[in-house]
Amino acid sequence: MLLAAVFTVSCSNDPIDGLTGRYDMNRYVFHEVKQQPTVKMKKNIKALGMELTDGTNTAELTFGSSEWTLQQGTYAPVNKVSSNNQYSLVINGNTIADGTMDVTLVGSTYYFNLLGTDDTGREVKMDFKGSLTFEQGVDDPEASGYILTITENAVTDADNKTYPELTKYAISVSSPEGNDVAEFDAVNKAGLGIDDLVGTYTIQSYPTESGLMDNGWVVYMPEYNYGIAGGTYFTDSNGAKQYVTKGQITITKSIDSEGNALYSFSGNGLETLNAKNEAGTGGSFSLPFTSYVKVKGTVLKDQTLHSDVLGMDMKYSVYLPESWDGVKKFPVLYMLHGADGGNNDWLTGGRIDVRLSAAIAADTAPEMIIIMPNCTVNGKNLFYIDGYQGDAQYMTYFFNEFLPTVEKKYCVEADRSHRMIGGLSMGGYGSLYYGALHPEMFSYVYACSPATFFDGVPKLDELLNADLKEGKELPGITIEIGTSDFLFQTAASFKQYLDGAGIKNEYITRAGTHDWAFWQVCTPKVITKAATVFQQK
Repeated sequence: MLLAAVFTVSCSNDPIDGLTGRYDMNRYVFHEVKQQPTVKMKKNIKALGMELTDGTNTAELTFGSSEWTLQQGTYAPVNKVSSNNQYSLVINGNTIADGTMDVTLVGSTYYFNLLGTDDTGREVKMDFKGSLTFEQGVDDPEASGYILTITENAVTDADNKTYPELTKYAISVSSPEGNDVAEFDAVNKAGLGIDDLVGTYTIQSYPTESGLMDNGWVVYMPEYNYGIAGGTYFTDSNGAKQYVTKGQITITKSIDSEGNALYSFSGNGLETLNAKNEAGTGGSFSLPFTSYVKVKGTVLKDQTLHSDVLGMDMKYSVYLPESWDGVKKFPVLYMLHGADGGNNDWLTGGRIDVRLSAAIAADTAPEMIIIMPNCTVNGKNLFYIDGYQGDAQYMTYFFNEFLPTVEKKYCVEADRSHRMIGGLSMGGYGSLYYGALHPEMFSYVYACSPATFFDGVPKLDELLNADLKEGKELPGITIEIGTSDFLFQTAASFKQYLDGAGIKNEYITRAGTHDWAFWQVCTPKVITKAATVFQQK
């Protein structure tokens, strides 16, 4: 592209009024663009280059930009651009070392203004006015932040006949916040990986052939205002689940600029049911560029430890990071389940292993161990205390047997600064109770929907008052609860107590009730908090 050239350049030795001496400044006004290459550098970064001339002087100018066209703003000088809002400029062989450049766009005309210093120490004033025509390229796929996980299930027909050569791959997609937004129950050959599942699937009830996808279904009882649902679904623009009963869904694969695989899901002309078994919005959906997160590390479910205190074998589950070797030590996060739950709840309901794997892969969390004990025994919820139902001494078991045994076995960095605890509902109480009971052992407590005031259990405020009176350092506290949770008022009262007692805390409320749809969103926040706590050490 060649523009009409009008230029002004001068080397000035003009005196500056009010000062003694004479000051040198090179002044350039460019209007002609000889070349204008664009180079795609890395994800979301382009080098927008241009050679400027005034017939005598030449400037090699490059902007770092996230867009394919130059955006207005202030750009900082660098020797070589590598990110957005940077520029590099060489005029007649001299590199600009200091001075920001302002870029303004008026209509179709660009204005560049720079007052800086080059690498010889001479001041430089440069201006440009003119039109620019930028190459419009195609961006590389970029991860949306949504992640997918796969659970393998058996394929059966309406008569409960099984098909061992096939597998139903339940592909679950969740948002960056942890919300489940879709599930696709694809039927294909057994033993396949995610790349082998790429293709178009036809929705069918009780599918028993490769290339089919199990339909969504809803059972709703209006007299009870209650329903259950399952199978293939997506979430529409209003946040409502649409259970797919007819149509086709396509899975595609893309590669981003860093070589990572991304998977997209789309459907058109679909028929759906809503959660009340009524005709849904149907239509189409698109979930582009989701990341497949395969758990890196080892998940050990249903491990057992014999308790002399309780007189029985007790279950627990563990997540061990990828570099765990039985020698290197790691920080530990204890996660406690709720009433009528079990030691696998944070794995199956919260997908905490998947979320931690994703955070470690993104370098937003350090490797850590997660230990999940069981506190529901023979149908009894022991509430993480001694003597809640019968004479079971669960708290004594936890601190005298369980914690020292698992921390030695799994090479935990066994000190306060490397130990955090969290939980939900009954486990939310348990985490607060243990943090108040032994503040010297836990640096942080993350309580989700906690039962803060409950009959028959030690009062948290009394324990914390005793800690304050003795001058103990309390752990950090986060409480997160849904505004429609039946425990909301008691949690709010506990928050008032904490504030009145001068106990620092983080209190998070948002729409939601007492269920896994709420707690799934807590999971990535717990990991983020643990990362902050452990990386401070």
